[in-house]
Order: sequence, then structure tokens, then C-alpha cells
Amino acid sequence: MDCIEHGAALDDALIEQMVRQGTWLVPTFTVLRRVVSLGQQSPSPLPDYMPRKALQLLEVQSLSLLKALDAGVKIALGTDLGSFGHGKNAEELAYLVEAGMTLCRRS
Repeated sequence: MDCIEHGAALDDALIEQMVRQGTWLVPTFTVLRRVVSLGQQSPSPLPDYMPRKALQLLEVQSLSLLKALDAGVKIALGTDLGSFGHGKNAEELAYLVEAGMTLCRRS
């Protein structure tokens, strides 16, 4: 497998396999944040469970990213925003840094 998009809840075994195979991680923080944002609208265009699930995944996604970085997983930038609009890729970079990806922790 060349890459895994989202990767919000990676376990140690999967991270080890990603390192062995050279699999890239594309975290896509933006899409989860967008789902949470849409859930805060009144009325929300999404079913109730989607923003709740997105919040849960955001909580573990930062930890998954840091574990992957520490293990040596290669990281790529992507947003998975096909359904939500285009042109905001730079926001994803800010979210990666916010989650702990710095020049010292890069792939």
C-alpha cells in the first residue's frame, strides 16, 4: 500500500507495517474539522453522529500523527476536501504543525 489517508486511529502494529513498507500517511485534519464545523450549523446538514465521531477522531488523530512521526512514517499533505471546497490546502499544514509536526519532527 502506497499511502493511507486520514489515519486517525493508527495502532502500533499498523505504524510498524507502514514503516516497513514505506507507506505514506496523509492525515487530513481539515476534513474532520470541516465535519465538526458543519455539525455546529443550525440546522446541521449532517446526521448527528458525524460531528460527534469527527470530534472523537480529532482527539486521537494528533496522537496517531506523533506516533507515526516518531516511528519514521513518511507524511504527505492532503485535505480530502473534494466535497467541501478547494483552495484551502495551507490550512492543513497549520493543523499538522498544531498537532506537533515541526521541522525537527518531519519525515
